[in-house]
Amino acid sequence: RVVHYAASDELKMDNIYMEWSLEDDTILHNNRHLSPVRLASMLGRGMHGVEARMKKLTNVDSTAYRRLFGGEDIQNTDTDENISNKLTPVKEVLRRIQWDPTLPASSFSIIHYDRVEDTLCETPFEAENDSISGKERQFVFALPEHRIEAVKYLDRIVWNKELRLDSVFGSMNGKGETIDKVVENYDDWKREKEEKEERNRLRQVEILKEMHTILGEMRVATLKEMSSNLLRKEWDSEEVKDYVKRVLMLYFDAQKEREDNGSDVANALDEEEEDTFDIIYV
Repeated sequence: RVVHYAASDELKMDNIYMEWSLEDDTILHNNRHLSPVRLASMLGRGMHGVEARMKKLTNVDSTAYRRLFGGEDIQNTDTDENISNKLTPVKEVLRRIQWDPTLPASSFSIIHYDRVEDTLCETPFEAENDSISGKERQFVFALPEHRIEAVKYLDRIVWNKELRLDSVFGSMNGKGETIDKVVENYDDWKREKEEKEERNRLRQVEILKEMHTILGEMRVATLKEMSSNLLRKEWDSEEVKDYVKRVLMLYFDAQKEREDNGSDVANALDEEEEDTFDIIYV
């Protein structure tokens, strides 16, 4: 909440020796545009105490910061070990993005379930709410929490419900990495990701050439169609087994054809690879 300050208010310091409550921190943060003198009068604190507290609220490593932006009960959460024992709720992640002045909200987005399209969609964090009834004007806060699957910073997933990943506060599979480190190291992460994708692309090209050599063009086309059909629908273990058997039959048919034709390519696979195919087939 924003507290309006009257110029006639006297500078009082009734709370100078009192602990800072969550409500105090909220008032201080929401009115941070005011001068330290006005904030001190508003909160009944000393001016230097207000300045010191404001520094803590902008320090991502402080307990004051975690309590304000992470919704943590600091009295019951004293160690990093306790913090990481459960996944931070997505509402706290969204709240952090909303109120943390060091985080550019325009760089974040959410991945959520769309009931109309029956699929996962990505929506910018700052998108307006034009589809969900109610007074909430921002889509991410109007959307029911259980429909949010992940949160992204640019191209990187920083919170994922299914993977139990939290790289905003560092809980669970975030393994202590927090959003300030993600932002700081994003360019390095992006470069490594692109290099890995390029290596995978080149490897896929190499594998595809090998498959054409082993199976032939027609069987590779059949294999692609089989794989696409499997990915387009829900499948059970029996369908997967059937898929594997059909793939192996493509291989053995190609192998037999080459043997019948007296092709040297029939021996292209070494004995270890052939043994592997035999084991899977059986």
